[in-house]
Amino acid sequence: MTFEVRIPDAVHHELLNWARWCWSGPWPHPLPPTECGSLEAGYRAPPSWDCLDERRAPAVKPNGRRAQVVQDAWCRMPKGERAVLKEEYPGSLETRRIQGREAAARRLSMPLHWYEQLLGAAVRKVEAAFEVCA
Repeated sequence: MTFEVRIPDAVHHELLNWARWCWSGPWPHPLPPTECGSLEAGYRAPPSWDCLDERRAPAVKPNGRRAQVVQDAWCRMPKGERAVLKEEYPGSLETRRIQGREAAARRLSMPLHWYEQLLGAAVRKVEAAFEVCA
């Protein structure tokens, strides 16, 4: 049995801001598609791939102070909640939109209901972090 996680709009926007912040920063945030973070650390993509960086640049500059609130909450979460929240937001947003949460849960090797429960718990913690800051 699964349930659809309802993410409040305000929290969703904060998480999108956090995702933009993650993508705009240096490593250990997600690497651009022109670099490899595995054993092939010296890998550099052919010059024809340079245009991919422009497509990934955030359209709206993130609010670093508000993103740090999410980051602090994320750092205090258990491993499962961190993985799900990372998959849901700074992970490949385009891939998640196309493939959905079922594919995201499979990538994390967990059942969909568990993924959604962890996501709900993570969202509540982010929401609580902003209530404390208010």
